[in-house]
Amino acid sequence: MQRLSRLWSSLVDHRKEKVVESKIWEDVREDSLLDLNLIQQTAEETYQLHQLVRRYFRVKLEKIEEVEELRSQFCRVTVVEAKKVPETPVKKEIEELALSIPHLAEIAIEMQQWLEDEDVIWLFVSLGRFYAGQGLYELGEPWYKECLDITRSRLGVEHPDVATSLNNLAGLYKSQGRYTEAEALFKEALEMRKQEKSS
Repeated sequence: MQRLSRLWSSLVDHRKEKVVESKIWEDVREDSLLDLNLIQQTAEETYQLHQLVRRYFRVKLEKIEEVEELRSQFCRVTVVEAKKVPETPVKKEIEELALSIPHLAEIAIEMQQWLEDEDVIWLFVSLGRFYAGQGLYELGEPWYKECLDITRSRLGVEHPDVATSLNNLAGLYKSQGRYTEAEALFKEALEMRKQEKSS
């Protein structure tokens, strides 16, 4: 709570702090942020920050001493959520997850360096599952491919997560009827697992 308080005080100009404190959030949202197009309502109870506001917050965040730890904690919490994405989500799960997906994608793209090695696979897998589980294979494929590239480059070509990534991409290809491509990846993953067990 103390960190949040310090973050807020560093983000809000001290002269305006009393004004902000005197209004409730809804008043600030309605009277200021929406009117000035600094936030935009994207769905019921959901808002998106303007690009300039996001940039402002990023600059302020950089000035906080614990910025690296905050980023790492944020990534750890996000990975916990990513692990909840089922392999084949049903309609209710898709609706519940829909608001999280853009955040998972942004972290997968922009914040990889703050992910632990054992967690790096999860954001990509969850995004691939979310789309492929709905039959949106063309949207899931880039996430599975990126997962394979990231695990190879970051963890090394013999890491077990590389075999898992190969297997996931092969499963996607199989679901699309791309059997030749799927078979080659399944074989590569199987060979890696055999080598892993023999060593």
